[in-house]
Amino acid sequence: MSPTSYAYCSISEELENTDDMIEKSRKVALATGLVEKGDKIIITAGIPFKIPGTTNLLKVETL
Repeated sequence: MSPTSYAYCSISEELENTDDMIEKSRKVALATGLVEKGDKIIITAGIPFKIPGTTNLLKVETL
């Protein structure tokens, strides 16, 4: 499967830090049913939060 097979965007409640954002991303990814434990997901975000156009974080997580 190519990395572009699935893209899932999610907007959540306001989170305080990157650890909370990563944990929320893991939960949302599993809830979609598109991935399962052991799969890898790619998370992108902008730090600092709430500033448009600041996508500067890319994290590969194993569920």
